[in-house]
Amino acid sequence: MNAVRQDGALLHHLRILYNIGAIGDLTDGQLVERFATDTGEVAELAFAALVERHQSLVWRVCLAITRDRHQAEDAFQATFHVLARKARSLWVRDSLGPWLHQVACRTASCLRTAALRRRRHERRCAELEVGRYVEPADPRDPDRDAAVHEELGRLPEKYRAPLVLCDLEGWTHQEAAWFLGWPIGTVKTRQFHGRRLMKDRLIRRGFGPAVAVALVESLRKSAPAAMPAAAVRNAIVAAMWELGRLMPGYVVSANVLTLTRGVLQAMLWNKLRYLAAAAFAVGIVSGGASVYVLGSQDKGTQDSKEGPKPSASAPAADSTGATEQAAAAELRAQQIATRKARAAYEIARLTREVAEIAVEEYEEVGFPRDLAAARAATALAEADLTRASDRADWAERMFKKGYVSKSTRNSENLGLKKARFALEKAQANSKILVEYTRSKKIKERRSAVEKARLDELDRQEAYDVARIKENELKERLHPKTK
Repeated sequence: MNAVRQDGALLHHLRILYNIGAIGDLTDGQLVERFATDTGEVAELAFAALVERHQSLVWRVCLAITRDRHQAEDAFQATFHVLARKARSLWVRDSLGPWLHQVACRTASCLRTAALRRRRHERRCAELEVGRYVEPADPRDPDRDAAVHEELGRLPEKYRAPLVLCDLEGWTHQEAAWFLGWPIGTVKTRQFHGRRLMKDRLIRRGFGPAVAVALVESLRKSAPAAMPAAAVRNAIVAAMWELGRLMPGYVVSANVLTLTRGVLQAMLWNKLRYLAAAAFAVGIVSGGASVYVLGSQDKGTQDSKEGPKPSASAPAADSTGATEQAAAAELRAQQIATRKARAAYEIARLTREVAEIAVEEYEEVGFPRDLAAARAATALAEADLTRASDRADWAERMFKKGYVSKSTRNSENLGLKKARFALEKAQANSKILVEYTRSKKIKERRSAVEKARLDELDRQEAYDVARIKENELKERLHPKTK
């Protein structure tokens, strides 16, 4: 009986070691995909690997902003709960660090704001109680720590990513350059500029120059605080519960659920506001240009067709001074109409040139880039298929020797089928890109060029008519002596 139990424990440990070995070499993007698509022990190990990789970063941000260990634990769990909720819609190439930093900042800031609001209310009610909030020796320290991460989260992506990866997560410049797809010199330069931007923004928030420099340097010099193991375990269990992979008896903390819901709503509203602002800006630009061009053209054409307008103040037809004055006014109006027609023609010409550039850009830049990405995806799928085939062969041999269960062998065979399907899909995408998408996009862009060229010809004709009319008025007002 003891031998049976020992054999069962041995097989269990072998399966765990196999899964850990297979998962440990994956990138964050592959771990997110495995968590979102697989089930059982593999999904749990994938999420546990993500938590292990980024727990120091998330805990450091949550503790720095909230300044309370209990609130930091809630913010920590809610951050990874948001990750579990968003796993199916995330696209990650290698590291989740920059994205998790923003989510942790937003989550911890919500808790900190709620705590400050609650304390102000308690003061107003004269019922201040001694809570769990730990006040440091310097009352400005909480604001300083929160300001660092808030300003870091507000930096543009090109400056924020090097700071998060190199300063907070301890990546080397070479690793960050490989992940970001930049030269190493670019990573170092943008890291330097990002630190300088943070220092300037902290100074504008009221901190002294020396304090601002010290706060920026604290990102890479301060050691991470000790993190409770229960927070990590609860974050993993909450993620599995979110996907319905735990027993129904488990319940996530109400505070964590409320905080997660608030952060997800805030992320959705920010995305909607961004899209609405972008659509509004595009509408204003395109609508304003259309109104200007159409109004200019209509005015110029109308003026050219109507001909000279008789002056209402002219006393008589035989008055030479009044006639010259009316002709001068008409000439001035026609000169303005000619200028407007010329501006409309220049806009149409530039629009045609932009359309032609778009064709060249897609043929010389866009399509080669898409083709390279499709080929890279195919190569990655081929590598995944090779690994899946090796794992399936290994599982088959171990099953025959009795070291792994039948379910493990079936799981690896299913993974092999998924890898084959992924390779077929990647190859199909490459074929569609070459045989269909390329010709379709080029045809659409060339059609836009032809449309812009016709519009340019119309504007040029209107400009020529307005210019001829202006020359006729000049000749009438100042006839040439023969």
